[in-house]
Amino acid sequence: MNKKSWLEKLRTWWDLPEDYREYQWTQTPVYKKRLKRVKDFWIVGGVMMLLSGHLAFILSSSLFLSFLSFAYLEE
Repeated sequence: MNKKSWLEKLRTWWDLPEDYREYQWTQTPVYKKRLKRVKDFWIVGGVMMLLSGHLAFILSSSLFLSFLSFAYLEE
């Protein structure tokens, strides 16, 4: 049984071709390594948010980590 990733399911749902440049970028080893690093950033950030408990810190950290994730995963 071939289990598709959520990105692959989304690509087929939108009928995007496999040679779509942005899709091909998500299949590279560099992107996958960056994705793991972003996941680690979010885990560390989430633990820091839980430890602080301050709403302002949680909101600002979430916004900063979102920006960092989008910027870092960009080509």
